[in-house]
Amino acid sequence: MTKSYDYTGAESLIPLLRVMNREISERSEAIRNASIRIKQLRSDTSLTIRERRTQEGFLHAEIANDKREIRLANKELSKLGCLVDESDPSTVHIPGQDGALDNGYIWRVGEAQVHEI
Repeated sequence: MTKSYDYTGAESLIPLLRVMNREISERSEAIRNASIRIKQLRSDTSLTIRERRTQEGFLHAEIANDKREIRLANKELSKLGCLVDESDPSTVHIPGQDGALDNGYIWRVGEAQVHEI
């Protein structure tokens, strides 16, 4: 089933889009930080090999969980018919009345309204 929105319907998605975008952004940042920490651990000579592996294991688990949550958020956006712009993750495409993204709307993080394409 294709989702479609008129201007009012697209604007009503903004609170949900904000929450989902924040979730994706925070999880992406957590992944970056955990990856940096893994690199730091690999050069940390104050830890035993066992301690290093244990901490790396926990960080890899956190990364896997964050990636899963990002996939779930994107799946929820997809169920709404929306798509995060790959080249600009702060932009979300919302389908128009005909269900096509090309004839729909865009919303950018920080904006209070959607814009017609």
